Amino acid sequence: MGRCYNPDMDYDQILKNLRQICGINPQRPVLAGISGGPDSICLLDILHRFRINTIVAHLDHSLRPESVSEADFVARKCAEYEIPFVSKKVDVAEFSRQNSLAIEEGARELRYKFLFEEALKAGAQAVMVAHHADDQVETILMHLMRGSGLSGVAGMRFLLLPNPWSETIPLVRPLLYTWRDEIIEYCLNRDLDFVRDQSNLDTRYYRNRIRHELIPILQTYNPSIKERLQKMGEVIGSEEDFLQSFTEKAFDEVTLQKKDRFIEFNRDRMKALHPALIRRIVRKSIFLLNQSLRDVEFDTVERGVKFIRELNRSNHEVLCAGLSIFTGFHNRLIIAFDDDPLLDLWPQLMAGSRIPLPLNGLVQINEKWVVCTQETSEWRHVNDRYVCQIDIGKLTEELVINTVQPGDRFMPYGMNGKMKKLSEFWTNEGLPSRARKLWPLVSSGDQIVWVPGFRIAETVKVTNRTRNILQIEVKKIDPAV
Repeated sequence: MGRCYNPDMDYDQILKNLRQICGINPQRPVLAGISGGPDSICLLDILHRFRINTIVAHLDHSLRPESVSEADFVARKCAEYEIPFVSKKVDVAEFSRQNSLAIEEGARELRYKFLFEEALKAGAQAVMVAHHADDQVETILMHLMRGSGLSGVAGMRFLLLPNPWSETIPLVRPLLYTWRDEIIEYCLNRDLDFVRDQSNLDTRYYRNRIRHELIPILQTYNPSIKERLQKMGEVIGSEEDFLQSFTEKAFDEVTLQKKDRFIEFNRDRMKALHPALIRRIVRKSIFLLNQSLRDVEFDTVERGVKFIRELNRSNHEVLCAGLSIFTGFHNRLIIAFDDDPLLDLWPQLMAGSRIPLPLNGLVQINEKWVVCTQETSEWRHVNDRYVCQIDIGKLTEELVINTVQPGDRFMPYGMNGKMKKLSEFWTNEGLPSRARKLWPLVSSGDQIVWVPGFRIAETVKVTNRTRNILQIEVKKIDPAV
């Protein structure tokens, strides 16, 4: 479907996009990612005509034999415009293989990493790319077929900050409302050479199949389908911005801790929210923890929502990208990476499987937790679940810190001398399964005398006949000290 290109109209609109929507100051440098294709050459020429202070960055993906000549082409174009040029060559195929990524995803990850690294070096006000309206339509369709939420169906934004690559440098797309036909027409009218990337015709790539197969079929139902989808994305994007303020408020109200590797929530507060807000919080949490993700499927979010509202027998649910949601202490919910010991949440014995514990001293069990001991003659009531007092005279052997062994049993204080399997005790007390394997135990011989965070053994309790008391404390290291 062709269009008549009006250079004056689009010229004014793109200038408005640059200044008003993308917030570009012509005097400050921008870093433009230029591949050499018609869209990026169009962007480069416009930046040159607008006299925007520009630095060009080009990444050679090493996917095609002609990639070297394409890098040379962009370098010559920058020399013609007297624009600074930086480039880098990477092996996208090898990177994608090592990280179990599709070629498209591997290329994207390396490209943006490179662009934002160069922007930081140059002190650039923004990273600028040449995504256009056709790219937007393809992105919307990709997200729609993955079952994404509103944020996915809204497509790309003119300005994205924060973004997965920077908290301070925005990603901007000034050509987002400009169609591919208009860009080609612009290049022809300006007599601009550009690279013709034959891989864009390869329908083995998902986006190319959408471009060359799906969209033409949709156009047989509605010749204006692209314009309709682009407008839909614009409307949904505006509504998404409005709803985001409610999401942020609800997220703050239910969140107890937010760290790089986990987020902890109050389950009662979360359950009380409208299901739409629960979905948005689950989606937001996944993106916060794994910012390399482009989208989260509907089924992933629904698994999280169902778990929050109903739990399950295992108190654990797999989400995606190495993330799971599970129950924590005291009616809490945690979304975290599966491979993280979560030392900010609880103690774990990382320094060895069996460590001698002196009667007066300090033992470090990982980089964030220590065990302290001190003999005392004064008994006191202890409210801290990570502090206990025991009768030294009732110890059969020297104390050690160790971890659970198969079949371990324990005689919890206050249970009339009844033995319990440690696994059953932990289940009754609500200790998450993933914390149990490395949970520190204080033992004397084959007897567990204290399960930190829970109870001492009945056999070592302090009585009015106790002469020597040992106070043991498991505590987090103060990083300020």
